[in-house]
Amino acid sequence: MINIVGLDGGKLKEMLPKLPVQPKYSLVCDPDFRIVDLYGASVAPLTLVIGPGGVVTFQHEGFSAGDEKALEEAVVKILNSPEGGK
Repeated sequence: MINIVGLDGGKLKEMLPKLPVQPKYSLVCDPDFRIVDLYGASVAPLTLVIGPGGVVTFQHEGFSAGDEKALEEAVVKILNSPEGGK
């Protein structure tokens, strides 16, 4: 997951232990908004699944309970593809 809300790595590292649920994936900061510029992100939260070659294979704006199912399906699809399993 890439954080683009302007938090630097130090602040994010400080906040993580205080979260009620610990993420089981890597968190990366993008304080220079390079991902925003590269993929034209204009809303938050925005979920992008970026597959091999930097191609966006899934995009979802906002979040509601149950949205995680579509995200999981998109990630599994990439992982099961010949290019994604590398």
